[in-house]
Amino acid sequence: MYLPIIECYMIIFLFIESYVIQRVAELEMDVTLGYFEMVENLEVDCSSKQEEFTLLAFSENEDCSTSEVSGPAIVPTISVLDDGALELMNSLEQEVMELNQGDNLDNQEDYYVYSDADCPPELDGQNDESQWVKLNSVEEEEDYLSMSDLNGENSDQQLNIDSYSQFSTSKISDNMEGLQQWTVKVVGMEDAYIHVSDGQRIWLNVGIEKARKITNNDILAIDVMKNGKEVEVLRIIKLESGVNEDYLIPDEESYFGVEDSKVAM
Repeated sequence: MYLPIIECYMIIFLFIESYVIQRVAELEMDVTLGYFEMVENLEVDCSSKQEEFTLLAFSENEDCSTSEVSGPAIVPTISVLDDGALELMNSLEQEVMELNQGDNLDNQEDYYVYSDADCPPELDGQNDESQWVKLNSVEEEEDYLSMSDLNGENSDQQLNIDSYSQFSTSKISDNMEGLQQWTVKVVGMEDAYIHVSDGQRIWLNVGIEKARKITNNDILAIDVMKNGKEVEVLRIIKLESGVNEDYLIPDEESYFGVEDSKVAM
């Protein structure tokens, strides 16, 4: 009973499948034919344009020397020209002359040859002696490191943290245990560590992120937890920023770094 129905369904399915396959093939064929027609039209257009360019080039290369002027050639004279045109021509000539003069001066400066006449006259004996006296008077004192710099005995003379002493509860030299606050000056830096001093020096690990915000000569209020030789930095407050080369005025350029050069890092 069910077999004839199944056969009918199979026949209908096969008919629909063949119809769909045929339609898909026809669509693909139409797309392919359309593509070839577009390419053929494009080739025709290109060939026609190439012919137009060839004809244009041939017409431009024609010899026009045999052309004759029917009427006599009229050469305009200066009197016919407008006064405004004359003024414009004069101004252009003047500008060209000025530019040429400027180029000549630049070339002369580039190829200037110095002679003995450009050298200053030699100084006599008295002038030489006076010049040596002036040079000796500005002689700089040689900077060097000593054990006193390492121990920090003279570092108090180089620190200006007295005005911030009210922020500190103790000093590094007190060797106190527990939570405390130091008022220190930064005298050196190395990666995540800063070298600080309030009369005695110590290296503190503050981390790379905090170290990037600190510069030499900064005055800091630091909350620390000290347990024996271990010192943990809890909080840092910048009380004063140190002067570096980016914030110098020209008059202080020769004096910057004298104080830092005497501080042992």
